[in-house]
Amino acid sequence: MNVAPRARVRQAGGSLLEVAIALGIAALAMLGAISSQLVAVRTERSSAQRELASLIAASAADALRERSASGSAIEYWRAQAMQALPRGDLVVHDAGGGAAFVAVRWARPSVSIEARTAGSDGCPSGFAAPDVSCSMAPFFRGAAP
Repeated sequence: MNVAPRARVRQAGGSLLEVAIALGIAALAMLGAISSQLVAVRTERSSAQRELASLIAASAADALRERSASGSAIEYWRAQAMQALPRGDLVVHDAGGGAAFVAVRWARPSVSIEARTAGSDGCPSGFAAPDVSCSMAPFFRGAAP
């Protein structure tokens, strides 16, 4: 009769250990799920900023396509970039022969080591920095619509 109670005690301790291991695995799985959600939110925010910058660059290029466009058009779209994007800026670069491009630059909120070593994320030379992203829109001045 003494053998049966000892076996029960060992089984109860074994069950407690199994529950503790299961809870540890569940906790790790939850941490993984939370981490992936944070990455998804960060990626979505970055994508929304890139979309907005592309829209501003394309709109500015459309406004500047006419040779009669004034500097006020550039200032208007620069103000839009500054208001809508973190440390947003806009530059117009004349490539010669009537060709030009509009570049919108903004600060990336969190830059990974890979991104820092990869370069400036599409920024033209003279406008690039390791912690910024750019969106560009080419256009020809005086081109027919």
